[in-house]
Amino acid sequence: MAADSMRVTSMRGDSADMVYAKGHVVLDSPASDSATSDNGVYDVATHLVTLTGHVVLTHEKSVMRGSKVTVNLLTGLAQMGNSGGRVVAVFTPPSK
Repeated sequence: MAADSMRVTSMRGDSADMVYAKGHVVLDSPASDSATSDNGVYDVATHLVTLTGHVVLTHEKSVMRGSKVTVNLLTGLAQMGNSGGRVVAVFTPPSK
């Protein structure tokens, strides 16, 4: 995860528990390709990244837009939502 600013909290000494990101957050993952947002929180214990704000999730040429996405870094599964509105998606089938 990369962002304009990041803050790490630790309750177990040297190990990070939570990573908070703000501003131009970018999450790249081989399993889920990439996501961008305004804010992000990585929960190290659960391996979940939650991105909020203007969220754009891309997989190859397919694009989804919403206000929140939660990505499981172990499985690569992502769940997109949009508070007060619809999730917008454009799916492009892979070329043969």
